[in-house]
Amino acid sequence: MWDFLKGILQGIADGITSIAGAIGAFFDSPSNFKLDFDGFKNLIVLQKFPFCIPFDFVNAVRLFAATAAGYQLQIDIDTDYLQVHHTVDLSPFAVPLAFFRYAACIWFGFILVMRTRDLIKW
Repeated sequence: MWDFLKGILQGIADGITSIAGAIGAFFDSPSNFKLDFDGFKNLIVLQKFPFCIPFDFVNAVRLFAATAAGYQLQIDIDTDYLQVHHTVDLSPFAVPLAFFRYAACIWFGFILVMRTRDLIKW
């Protein structure tokens, strides 16, 4: 009787092993199969909406938080009839200009969030 049960259990184990092997063989790829992802190399996800939003915001903060390189406005107009070469010193307005830069950065972030919410319909 034990040999009979042992034979039945061995048959069940062999059946399960063959089923597992068949399922594994079903999902095996052919030896010459290769996925070609070359078409995705030039895909620039960071420039596609909405994936670009965090990167745009970080770039805006970096741009506005950068230290200004001399507060000067240079006006250079050179035509046949008019020549103007003038430099306006804006260093007395350094604090208001810095405030404007940070206010513009906050305004950009707020508008970006509000417009994105409207486009996505949250």
